Amino acid sequence: MIGSLQEVYLDYMHFTKESFRSIDVSEVVDFIQDYIALLLSPCSRKPQMIESIEKEFDHVKTMNQLFKVLRKYVSWFNFELVVKLVNTFITDERDLQRKWSTYREKLKDYFKNNNTPAVQIVDSIEFGLSDVPGTKVMIAKVARDDYTLNDLYFFHKLIADALEVPEYDFYFCTIQNGCIELKYSIPDFLYFVLFPLSNQQCDSLAEIGIIKITCQEYVHEMKQLPENQLKKLHDSFIDIYDPLWYENTSTPLNEACWRGLKDEVQRLIDKTGLQERGKNGWSPPLAASYGGHIDVLCLLIDVYHCDPSQGDDDGVISLHMASYKGHLNIAQYLVNECHVDPDIADSSGNTGLLYSALGGHVDLVIMFIKKKCNVSAVNREGSTLSLLACKSGQVALVDQLKQFGIFSEDDIDSNGCGIVHYCAIRDSLELLEYLYNNYKIELFQKRDHYGATPLHIACQYASSGFIMKMVNIFGYKVLLEADYSGRSCLHYLCSGLVDKYCITEVYNKLTAPRDIPLLGQIPTFNMVAKEEMYKYVLLNINVTKQHKRVSLLSTLLKKTS
Repeated sequence: MIGSLQEVYLDYMHFTKESFRSIDVSEVVDFIQDYIALLLSPCSRKPQMIESIEKEFDHVKTMNQLFKVLRKYVSWFNFELVVKLVNTFITDERDLQRKWSTYREKLKDYFKNNNTPAVQIVDSIEFGLSDVPGTKVMIAKVARDDYTLNDLYFFHKLIADALEVPEYDFYFCTIQNGCIELKYSIPDFLYFVLFPLSNQQCDSLAEIGIIKITCQEYVHEMKQLPENQLKKLHDSFIDIYDPLWYENTSTPLNEACWRGLKDEVQRLIDKTGLQERGKNGWSPPLAASYGGHIDVLCLLIDVYHCDPSQGDDDGVISLHMASYKGHLNIAQYLVNECHVDPDIADSSGNTGLLYSALGGHVDLVIMFIKKKCNVSAVNREGSTLSLLACKSGQVALVDQLKQFGIFSEDDIDSNGCGIVHYCAIRDSLELLEYLYNNYKIELFQKRDHYGATPLHIACQYASSGFIMKMVNIFGYKVLLEADYSGRSCLHYLCSGLVDKYCITEVYNKLTAPRDIPLLGQIPTFNMVAKEEMYKYVLLNINVTKQHKRVSLLSTLLKKTS
């Protein structure tokens, strides 16, 4: 279909060129130069760009030359300037105008009613995009692999017009190991992000049948649950901002365990068994533990004989999930009745005690301490119990560790970050004031191995309360202090990117929630560059914090200018 559509476009371009042969070339050139902006996306309409294209037309002397230059900037999906030329100069040839009007309708039909869908709609979470709850991903068939950002602007604008949906953000990318790679060279599909659709738009898009999506080696089978099952799932509560929800409930059984649908869990196991695991080796016991459903977990372990110590691909087990989420009853069940080793660590080096500290759960920390667990455990980032307690932002937990005599104000991780650096991540003013009143002030200006102070880290995470408190203590000039590479706090606030290496998917998602999408931009398919991209984890996007970051930056720029 796309090939025949492009052939029609080429035919009409040929007819147009022939119709223009009797017209003065200089007049057409003057007209085109007045409307060059129509050939560019809004972000490309810079004076120097327009001027460079104008110069190309300055040398045009014949109609053949004119259309040769014009072909560089128009395409089968960006042809409005051609239509404008026809309507302006070929006023006595209605047939040519009808041709272009018909072509526009053919394009709409191509995107909307094609038997082999040119556009397919799927849930964004399948592709790691979760910046707005309810977001859909549009997959559009394309013909070439060298489209530019300018080309893609007109391509996605055309889809919006054809499907009667509003303007929307878009990515063009491939999916690699759960991460998105933004490329200037793309394969067979473009991925577009649509914000939540109206019922009318959904009805219009529902006409497109979806069975399987294939993109090179990536294959996604669409699985539609029965209506009664969908109703049960949708009626139960789930935290849409949960950092692990989107990827790890990739099977119906995992989702049912996560939501605590015991009857549904039994039905699914009896029907399909327990063999299928989700993304990253996520299993039903992990999902039930993270969701806090002890009845489902007991069913899985006591009735269906699931291994309570079985972990995902990174060694994360049910005890770790229950510990982070604060499910004391599940942790006690696993340790006391299932005899799970409380000191077992995942591949990131985190134990149940460290996960409970990270989650800020005093009762769980006390339980692990009473079980004589190793309070000196350190994960692979060098994070200690004291540091993770500060990252939780919970004063009660830090104070409890102090009462046990195991809180250390001098702990640092492998990057040289101390307790105040960790406090800056969570933006807990209560804990900040507690540390300020009880520990030496030097800790608040302590630099890590890269010269970053706690204030730099606070700016990186857009921790506004922490930033303003530090500014009140040390003055606004502190925002201009640079790290060892010359980057000030304002630089950190602008970037907002937390460079995390994959230790475990779970640990990264829990410790570094991100408000800026991790889109690696590489100009080629160089395999070395690809391998570097695999070191990173795409984390869920906090849209509210994006706006908070911009507002905070505006305030601080005014104060420091």
